[in-house]
Amino acid sequence: MFGLSLDQGAVRLLRRAVAPFIQMPCFYGKMYISPDDLTFIAASTPNPIAHNPSVVTALRLRPSFFNNFICDESLCLVIDLNYLYHILCQARDDDYLGIYGNGTHDRVSIVLLGAATRDFRDANMDVVSIHHGQMNVPQLQYEYQVIVGIPSMLFRTSIVELHQFGVTVFAEVTDTQVTFSVGNERVVLSKELEQCIIGGAVSEDPVSLVFSLWHVQAMVHASAVSDRVWLLGQSNGLHVMLNCPVGENGNRMFYFG
Repeated sequence: MFGLSLDQGAVRLLRRAVAPFIQMPCFYGKMYISPDDLTFIAASTPNPIAHNPSVVTALRLRPSFFNNFICDESLCLVIDLNYLYHILCQARDDDYLGIYGNGTHDRVSIVLLGAATRDFRDANMDVVSIHHGQMNVPQLQYEYQVIVGIPSMLFRTSIVELHQFGVTVFAEVTDTQVTFSVGNERVVLSKELEQCIIGGAVSEDPVSLVFSLWHVQAMVHASAVSDRVWLLGQSNGLHVMLNCPVGENGNRMFYFG
């Protein structure tokens, strides 16, 4: 059994945090809930003809994101993310919101309560399947040795500019700067000029990270709820992750590679 509620005003932030799923688009996804957090995770559909790789994206919200968070068992529910977003779009920004369900019924109940009007609305979201047990998502278990922090506005302008020239970004990270390249176009961010924060296993020899801009609209939208975004990579460049904090108690992650 689980029950989650959001105070007045938090619905808008949740709606903005869920939106990147729809922009990728990801139609169905998994909703993992445990006493420790609520995580939505889905993968975009790859397009081999367009050389469009699949990208896994996750939205992880800690109990402190919610006004009330009750969960007595770990569950994995496969849900329609489009319908969830549709319900959130019907909500007013000042509505109270509740999400309720358990491991035996094939529906999740979503309740909206108007702050001013006190009108009560509810909707049932069908669950495609239910699984019991802990979350087993390889992407969430990766460890990273390189970390780059970038002000979100600067990150957005950089990727929108680079997207005009292609969709594959090569990032060369040293201990003093990070250089993003798409074709012959380059964007250089300097640690000395406070355009970025660089940490981890970096030196004067660059570490190469590669990520895709196929879903640039979703990445721009996700970064807009953050003050700073974080690009994390393994020292061998095999796996790269973009982390966009959602307030102080959540994270939107994109996994490449």
